[in-house]
Order: sequence, then structure tokens, then C-alpha cells
Amino acid sequence: MKNIFSFPRQPEKSGVMGAGEPSSFFSENGPFSRFPAPAFTIDRKGDVIECNSAGEEIIAALGGDAGEKYLALVESVLITGDCQSAVLKLPELNELCFLEFSIIPLGAVLEGDSGAALGADSADDSADAENRQACALVLCRDITLERNLRTALVDSRQRYKDLVEASSDFAWETDDDGAYVFVSPRGALGYSAEELVGRQADDMVIGENLGDLSTPFSSRVPLDNAELWFRRADGRPTFLQVSCVPLYNDEGDWVGVRGICRDVTEERERDAALARAHHREQLLNRIVREIRDEIVPQKMMSTAASVTAQELNASGCRLYRIRGGHVFVPAAEWGTIPKDATELVNGLKGDVDCNRLEGKKQLGIAMPTRYHQKINGAICLWRESATFPWSGDDQVLLGEIADQLGIAIEQVTNHEELERISSTDALTGLLNRRTFFATMRDRISHAKRTSRVGVMCYVDFDNFKLVNDIHGHKRGDEALKKLTEILGENTRANDLIGRLGGDEFGIWLEETDEAGARANAEKLIESSEALRVFSGAPDHPLGISIGIAVFHPESGERLEDLVSRADDAMYAVKNDEKGGFALAPPAETSANSEDSPESS
Repeated sequence: MKNIFSFPRQPEKSGVMGAGEPSSFFSENGPFSRFPAPAFTIDRKGDVIECNSAGEEIIAALGGDAGEKYLALVESVLITGDCQSAVLKLPELNELCFLEFSIIPLGAVLEGDSGAALGADSADDSADAENRQACALVLCRDITLERNLRTALVDSRQRYKDLVEASSDFAWETDDDGAYVFVSPRGALGYSAEELVGRQADDMVIGENLGDLSTPFSSRVPLDNAELWFRRADGRPTFLQVSCVPLYNDEGDWVGVRGICRDVTEERERDAALARAHHREQLLNRIVREIRDEIVPQKMMSTAASVTAQELNASGCRLYRIRGGHVFVPAAEWGTIPKDATELVNGLKGDVDCNRLEGKKQLGIAMPTRYHQKINGAICLWRESATFPWSGDDQVLLGEIADQLGIAIEQVTNHEELERISSTDALTGLLNRRTFFATMRDRISHAKRTSRVGVMCYVDFDNFKLVNDIHGHKRGDEALKKLTEILGENTRANDLIGRLGGDEFGIWLEETDEAGARANAEKLIESSEALRVFSGAPDHPLGISIGIAVFHPESGERLEDLVSRADDAMYAVKNDEKGGFALAPPAETSANSEDSPESS
């Protein structure tokens, strides 16, 4: 942009300052010959008369808005005769800069409107010489750096203020008495900034001191992320991280602390929850692994009880299974079980997912186990009353364990069902031939070790074929079921009953001698009168024949030989009159005995 001012005209002669000659300021011995900042003189029209080398660049840049503002400033000075200054922005230089122009009047000023406007021609040529006299001195000072620093400082302060106000943290400062003298505008801990200023900062701290210092608010050393519990305005505890620096005056005296607090309550609660979840996962994996490694169903349940109790610091544990659709039956236990244990598990009714009992000596907790949303059992745990009570974490972990146990109980049930199917007769529910003889081998071995006698009975239907031929197989099945009922009613819980074939049954009477065998056979024959209603014909009544063989451990008799003796005795009855029993000869004399089996 073209400059609106003419460059200075070289003076024709020099004079001394005050003589009205412009050369007096910038001559070799003039006061501004070595002045480092831009300087120049102007006449009554505002034109530059003379300048130093630093001023030439400034004069060249005075154009546009800056030039207009400069002219207005000069006019004001020449009219009023007062020194004035202003800051002008000069974009025409290599870089944007700000200069402070100070204009100092040197001679007479224009009076009102009697003089021509600044920059206008004089009324006559005789006034030209007077106008060319230096009327004002212009000094320039580059304040670009100062202005930029000030602007940067203001921006920095504003930025800090905005960040502090926008932050969830709160900044503070305390005096040498530990009272707040500043709190960020948003306040903190449910208090406004106005409520906190003047209040003792230590009043809201919960817990023990930090070493030799009461709190960070009276710290003499910098602290970074010190953690403290604070009490909010509503009384709730809040966990804060505090970072601070102590303040000292010029004499080195401590005058207070300045710092910032950050609320990390949610973070700590989240971290604690994750830690608890990880701990529960570890315990659950350990329990599941112990259960999974067991093959024997009953041992699996016992292992689950012991591991669960030990991992949850319980003094006792009992597992239950559902039988009959709604009855809790003990399945396995570990440790000390109180007498009122049943009361705890019976409390799991309806939608109750957790039942607790607080006794004088023990604290109990019980949860149901489920499989496919159906309750199939329960787990109960006890702790000594003197120990810590059951917590929410304990309940969550026990719930996860119960879910796993529900699966384990179902697996045990399925395993038992498979065993039952593979080892029992489908029609009667008695042991099948294979399982009966496999179990008999164990009983014979046990009898040999303990020197206890036992009895093998071979039972066979009389006239059973006629039932099927006359009344059909359905009626025959009913007769078989009735005989199963009779055999069960006339034996003990530790005796064995098995269906060996179509209408043949085997009985092992545990620890029974010959007299006991006879008595048992008589009861069976008497009870078999109830089978007559299934007979195919009145002259061929349905009944049973029984062969009895007494096992003596010292004989060393094999199972096959024992069964054979009983079978032979049974056929001796059938070949006689049927409907009775016979006692086989002892094992050591059976081969040479000529006596026929005893019958009744």
C-alpha cells in the first residue's frame, strides 16, 4: 500500500535545538543521532521533517488503518498540545508487529479552527517556512513481544481457569492455619466453593494420619497421589487422590499448601469389584476342577462339599439332592454340621434363592441348586458365630458354585440312572443276572474274609407257563411283579434279590445260617399263596419252589458251585410235589451224599 507521507527532506542548514530548525534533533551531535528506536519529527501539517534510520521503515509501513489512526493521533496532539500515545498494528512489515507511538509537541499549536486542517495548504506562502519548523517529536517503541507475552499469559490463565472449572477434580489452597482460602468455583464434596472457603480442610478427612503429617493440607513436602477418605456433605464417604505442593514466602516461611483432589471412589469400587470377581473366578475354577477330576459319583459329591467349605472358610458343608420331587435328602457332607441343619435347607421354599440362619454358635447359609431352571438339590454352609458373617461376595460366589453343583448333581443322577438301567431288570426293578452274580462274588469274598456264613436261595415259579398261555403275557408280568413284592417283603435291606431268568429268581441272605434259611423259606412259601389268583387253571396253581444252599467260608466253595447246589435243590422240589423248599447238602458232602433234598 502506498504510503500517505513523504520521506524527510534534507535540511539546508543546521541549528541548535530550540531555534526551530529540524536538523538540531538528528544532526551528528543531535540528541537522537544514536537513538536505537524509531524517531522522527513532523511539521504543522503532519509531514515528516527528519527521522533516524530506524524510523524510515516505520514511516514506510504507516498506511491503511494504521495510517488513519496515526493521523488522528497527530491532529489531536497538534490541536491540544498534549502528549499522547497509542498502540498501532502494522501488518505491512515482514511480520505483524505492534508499536507504541508517543507524540510530544515541540512548538506552538494550532488554535481552534483558525489554522488549516492537518495536511491542508497554508493560507499563503509566507506561512510555509513556519509550517516546516519541527512541531512535534514522534517516538516509537516495539511492544510486539511484550504484547504477545501478555496475551499468552492471559490465554494461559483463561485456559487454566476453564480446565479447572470443567474438570471433575477440584483445586484448592490453604493458609498456614489449614483453612481453605481458595476452592475452584464448582466446589467439592457436595459443598459450594463459598461454603468451603474459610473452613478447616482437615475436618472432612476420615481415617488415620499420613505419617508425621496430619493431612496433605498441612504438608511441608510435595505429595503426589496421596489417597484419603473424605466425608461428603451428605455424610457419605468418598475416596480422593490428593497431589499438593507447600507454599513458602520470600523469607522461607511456610504459608500454606496448594493442590488438587481427584475423586477416585468409583475407580476404587470398580477395581475392588474386579478383584473380587477375579478371586471368585479362581475359587470357582478350583472347585469345578476338583469336582471334575472325580469319577465315582458319591466321591464327586463328597469332594464338592469339602472343597467348597474350605474355599469359603466354612466349618461345615452339606449337599442335598431332591428325591420324590420335593424332599431334600442329604447327599454328602464335610466338617461340623449343626443339629438344626434341616431347618436351614427347609427354608428354601417357593422363590427363596438364599436362606440364612444365625444361631448361637454357627451362622448358616443355604442356596438351591438347579438344572434347566428346576431345583434338584441344595448346598448349605456354616461358619462359627465368632468369625466374620457371610458377605455379599460370599453369596455371589455360593450362587455360582450352586449353578455348577446343579450340573454335577444332574450328572450324578444320570450316572446312577444308567447304572440302574444296566444293572436292574426292566420289569421288576430287581438286579439283573449279570449284576446279581457280580455282587454275589463281592459278598462271597467278604464272607470268606469275615468268616461269616450266608445262604443262596434259588426261587422258581411253579406252573408259570400256563399263566402266559391262558391269560397272556400281561397277566404273567403282573404275576412276576407280585412275586417281586413278596420277595422284598420277606428279605432284609442288606440281602440281595435278582431276576436270573424268565421266571427264576436268586436270593442271597447275608450272615444267615441254616435255621434262618429255613425260617425265611417258610415265610416265602406262606406268602406265595397270594400268587394263586394269577393261576392259569385251578388244578395247576401258581406257586414257587425254593432251593437252599448254605455257604460256609471255611469250605472254600466257589460261587458257581454254590449256585449249582441251590439250583439242584430247587429242581429236587419241583420234581417232587412243587410248592416247597429243599436244603442242599453241604459242599464237602454234596458229591457223595445219597440223601434227597429236604422238602416241605
